[in-house]
Amino acid sequence: MSKALTIILAWMMPLVMLADVPVRIARLQEKLPCQPSVRDTVMQCPALGRGVSISVMHDAKGQLSHLGLHLFTPEMKRMVSPLLCNCSERILLELLLQKTEAERLTLLREDKVRLVLNGFPLGSPQFSSFPKVMQLLTESSRTSFVELDSGYELRITGNDDNTLVLAFPKDRELIFGTDKKEQDERMTELVALGTEQRLSPRVPAVSKLLPTDEPSVLKSAGSPFMIEQMTSTCYYRKETAGGVSVVFDRDHALQSFTNLLLGQVDKKDFLVDLTHKRYGLTPPRFNVDWASLFCTLVQPDVECFAAARYIENGQALSGVLIMSHGSYGYVDMLTVNVFVDQLFDDPKPQLRAYLFTNVPQNNIYNLFE
Repeated sequence: MSKALTIILAWMMPLVMLADVPVRIARLQEKLPCQPSVRDTVMQCPALGRGVSISVMHDAKGQLSHLGLHLFTPEMKRMVSPLLCNCSERILLELLLQKTEAERLTLLREDKVRLVLNGFPLGSPQFSSFPKVMQLLTESSRTSFVELDSGYELRITGNDDNTLVLAFPKDRELIFGTDKKEQDERMTELVALGTEQRLSPRVPAVSKLLPTDEPSVLKSAGSPFMIEQMTSTCYYRKETAGGVSVVFDRDHALQSFTNLLLGQVDKKDFLVDLTHKRYGLTPPRFNVDWASLFCTLVQPDVECFAAARYIENGQALSGVLIMSHGSYGYVDMLTVNVFVDQLFDDPKPQLRAYLFTNVPQNNIYNLFE
């Protein structure tokens, strides 16, 4: 075992040993009148009412990771979205476990969730009590999700054509069921473990690229994120054979660094001296391979945007990579610095980076304070 891996594993052992059930799940477990199974299952809970079933799931370490009112089969969750399905099940179980309608309405307000039956919100004369919901939750009911700009709607239609709408915001904590501290700890562990996956630079057809001020360099039609300088634009060089290649050279340092940040430069032996700026914790610092870091952070549903500039009188480069999880309303951010000579001349360049994770998108500007 390498010395670096030994150090990472030694640092991680306390984290693994202290891993616990997420606070939100633990709160549900406390209120649940029946003990959750120690394995993934759908279990009956007669104390909650006739025919009420609870969905129980655990993480890879055997820790309880989900409790919810059973609505979806595992196959349906995989087809639709495990996160959205689990979130809906969890919200409905939380509502069911409240003792009074007033407590249910308070919970809905706190989480900015709406529950509407045939167009009437819970608490109205036409929808005065939660038990009406339970009548719709049968195996024959039809379910579907609708994505809106600000959130999601789960529609449940019964055989009698009564329709229940559960609307919830694009809020990471609500959808994932973990607070920022819990999710940051998990992200540190994922990044430290890493992956063997390599980067896969995309080289588009010349016809899809746009000209730049330099005839030999083309760019993709990227889109901006909040500010004009932060974009998903990548840069390519015209080849004599008619194709293009990804720009990465000293003469085009800013474009090259932008390409690197956006995962378009697949070079081995790029190491990152990484500090994870976690919520309320001493930030861990360790070395990680650039490709491993990028592939761990950037999953298929993540949009990337980058900006690069010179610092240190032009001797170094500073860049920002924004990883937007637009479907869940949050971003991760990586700030990266490196000396120009080291980036292009050193066979094993080391980048210095700070990682900020699970930041609500409406708080993005707080990262720069």
